[in-house]
Amino acid sequence: MRLLSLLILGFLIIPPGFSQEAAVPTSVYYERKSDLFRFLPNGPDEIILLGNSITDGGNWFELLRDPRIKNRGISADVTRGILNRADEVLESKPLKIFLLIGINDLAKGASQENILDNIGTFVKRVKSESPRTQTYIQSILPVNPDYTSYPKHVSKGEAIVELNKKIALLCQDMDVEYLNLYPYFITQDGVLNPEYTNDGLHLSGSGYIVWSEILKPYLKD
Repeated sequence: MRLLSLLILGFLIIPPGFSQEAAVPTSVYYERKSDLFRFLPNGPDEIILLGNSITDGGNWFELLRDPRIKNRGISADVTRGILNRADEVLESKPLKIFLLIGINDLAKGASQENILDNIGTFVKRVKSESPRTQTYIQSILPVNPDYTSYPKHVSKGEAIVELNKKIALLCQDMDVEYLNLYPYFITQDGVLNPEYTNDGLHLSGSGYIVWSEILKPYLKD
């Protein structure tokens, strides 16, 4: 009985410095997509859009009209998943990487410290393994709690604002560019504009048009 009490107490007491992390998805879709990416051919001067379902949902080749574009978004991905996929992403020594990640981590209860650590670790890997690659870290997009399909995501509005500020500082410290998408998608009430979403989290077609127009100037060599 005493041993059981100690075990329970051990789970309840979080040690100093503990940083909760979101687990990598294990869905059939996630495994199929990540496996496919390992087999697709590399190209010269690849421009990689990397992230979760918000990136995954964009038809970037048509939106950006650039044959170098590779969509490496996978629905439900988290920062740990991005680190796990870094070998494939960096294999081609891409010209540019545009990363948007973090909302699924927040929805799964990951700490902001952990999210920042994982993004920072990814940036370090890029700088070490592919020094010529220009890395762009994009802000997490706003959410809209008026929609109910993704309650764990759309309730994170305040956390997103706070985390974006920290991501901007991280980019400054690591000398990579921070692309602040957030103001382009928010209403005066501080939520994701319903013109750009139909579920409060993901983007509709008009939302992708806005995003692609923001990105176009950064595609130039």
